Amino acid sequence: MRYLGLDAHKSQWTFCVLDENGKNVVTKMVHGGWPMLIKTLETIDAVQVI
Repeated sequence: MRYLGLDAHKSQWTFCVLDENGKNVVTKMVHGGWPMLIKTLETIDAVQVI
């Protein structure tokens, strides 16, 4: 299982994905709205956007 932490701002998002042991798998900053965030999240292995 993986966990996602999300920091939302007006024009950018910062997120990190942790594995079941709390190890950081990926950290990224995304500029743009929801569509850009979703597009970026879909590129990460084993992440399902619902």
